[in-house]
This record gives sequence, structure tokens and C-alpha cells, in this order.
Amino acid sequence: MGLGKGNRERMKVIVVDDEIPIRDEIRTMCLAEYGYEIIGEAANGRTALQLCRQLQPDIVITDITMPVMDGLELIRILQRTMPLTKYVLLTCHQDFAYASEAIRHGALDYIIKADISQEGILRVLDRARSIIEREQENLRKLENEQRNSFSRYALKNVWDAGEIDRELERIHF
Repeated sequence: MGLGKGNRERMKVIVVDDEIPIRDEIRTMCLAEYGYEIIGEAANGRTALQLCRQLQPDIVITDITMPVMDGLELIRILQRTMPLTKYVLLTCHQDFAYASEAIRHGALDYIIKADISQEGILRVLDRARSIIEREQENLRKLENEQRNSFSRYALKNVWDAGEIDRELERIHF
């Protein structure tokens, strides 16, 4: 399980939980050995929101129930501006209703705090990594297709440099 050292790009992770012992436990796991770097921590959703906007994490691990702003609201807000970021919820609840609500709100997975372990965290992070890498590859393919299509169109219509620049700006390329 996990990546091993230095095999792929390091994934940036932010941990959000109002319980210091939970943040400490996750921080002390040897996640860096598997290609994950905890780049920040927050005790509530509002602080996490600012941190996420500043640091642009790949993955956010967040508690559901926190003061100021809960994890579900944090995810709802971040998904509008950071749709490629993956979200994992921490919960004390073993009730399926909480898991179901988490998934409905855009969480990739959830971890029950009582069962938290390095193996469990790595399993979820590896799943997130796999999805992120697949989405990044799909975006690269789409960009290449757009680039090739535009090049064929530009050559076919023999545009001058000004027309090409205007068209590139128009399509936000």
C-alpha cells in the first residue's frame, strides 16, 4: 500500500479538526514516506477555508462537526472554486446516514475517528491520489485535443498573428 519514497508527485494535504489529539495523530503518521505532505492544519472550517485558498491542497481531511463552520459547509464552499480537490470526512458517527450525507456533499470517503489508523488513512489517500491522477490525465488529453483542433483550424483559415491571439483569448486558452 502507498507509493513508496519518491515515485510520484507529492500530494498536498490539509487536516481540519477541532480536536488537537486527532490532528496530532494524523500529523505523526509517516505519510511523507508514501508521497503525502501535510501542508497545513486548522481547528475549524472558516480557518480551513482561508488556508485552502492560500495553499491549494490536493486533499482535505476534515471533521464534520466543528465550531464556526462544519466540514460539510467547508466542502460545499470549496467545491465551487477548487473542484479538483478531494475531500475526506472524519466522523465520530458510525451511522450510515452520516456517511451517506458526506458522500452527497462531495466527500470522496469518510473515516471513523475511533478506527483511525495509518493504514486506513493511506488507503483513503491512495484512492484520492488515483482519482486525482486520472482527472489530471483527462484534463491533459482534453487540452491537447483543444490545442490540436485549434491548430488545424488556424492553419486551415490562415489567420494572422493578431487574429490567432484574439481567438486564443476568446476561448480562454
